[in-house]
Formats: sequence, C-alpha cells, structure tokens
Amino acid sequence: MLSFVPSKWPSRNQLEEARAKWSRRAVYGRGRRKETPGEKQRLMDFLKVERFEIFKRVHQKLPEQLRNQDEINRAIAEQINYATASSQFEGDDEEMRRKLKALSDQLLQNGANEAANEIVKAVNSRSYFVALAEDIAR
Repeated sequence: MLSFVPSKWPSRNQLEEARAKWSRRAVYGRGRRKETPGEKQRLMDFLKVERFEIFKRVHQKLPEQLRNQDEINRAIAEQINYATASSQFEGDDEEMRRKLKALSDQLLQNGANEAANEIVKAVNSRSYFVALAEDIAR
C-alpha cells in the first residue's frame, strides 16, 4: 500500500492547480507547452494523492469483515493502479476487465455495493488518467 503515499504531500493550491491543468487537458486536448520538471513532479504527486483518495473512499465503503482481507485489498489496489495509469500496473485491458468483474462480483456478494461502484467509477475514468500520465511522460 505504500505506493499510494506520495513522498511529499502537495499543498492545496498545488492540488487545485494540477486538477485544473488535468481538466483543461481532458477538455481541450494536450497542451503545446512542455512542462518543467517541477510541474511534472506536482502532477505525479497529484496522481499519487488521487490513488490514495480513491483507495480511502473504497476502503471506507467496505463492510467491516472485508476491510482487513489482504486478498481484497490487493485486488482493489491493482484496480486503482490500473485505473490511474500507474507505472506499477502490468497487464492488458482484457485481463483487468475480467479481474474487475470478479472483484465486483465478490464485493456485491458480500454487500459492498458502494465500494464496487467506487472502483467501477475509477476504472471508467481511466482515459483521463492515461492522458495525464502520457503528458507527464513527455
């Protein structure tokens, strides 16, 4: 789980700036200006914070009996890494869709409907995170 925690927490202004930049790119496409290393680091920190926030939301919505199950937490972390275009993600889209369906089914069977919805919502936002990660990589 340490991969979700950024090395240095960005300030509120830095997060708002990164969110604004991210949303502008999602609406208007990629920018022509190349980011400085400092801007790239802030965007990477933004992604780490977003991963952590998604995990926290999902974890809070899990029933008590599922919160400490390592297998479930690993599956959730894997889906979040996939959704947010993490460099730690390895695999293909088809495989991840199968795993998402299996995880969702398992959560639904245990009464964790809200947690399953949060994960699906994060995976549905994958294209925005992929675009941001590609911009950072350039």
